[in-house]
Amino acid sequence: MAAERAKAVPSDPVLIGFALADALNRERALTDWESGLVAALVARTLHPRPLRRWSAAQDEQLRDLIGSGHTAAEIGARIGRSTDAVHTRIKRLKNQGA
Repeated sequence: MAAERAKAVPSDPVLIGFALADALNRERALTDWESGLVAALVARTLHPRPLRRWSAAQDEQLRDLIGSGHTAAEIGARIGRSTDAVHTRIKRLKNQGA
């Protein structure tokens, strides 16, 4: 019987998040915090590497590589970031006026 229960418990964080959201939604609407928790579980599964802050040195390297005409994919491969992360950082730096 314990083995049957072990099979019924999801181990995937996304499934756990959806099960939690579903169970709570049956009782009441999710709070913002609970919705954020579910979103974080899903994001962690889809992007298993934790979010890392950009250092000033990486920002400078990013600017240099952009100035040299490198693509976002090339820059990401060089500094260990995804292409999406590079695009996001470029937008953020432009919005900051840097």
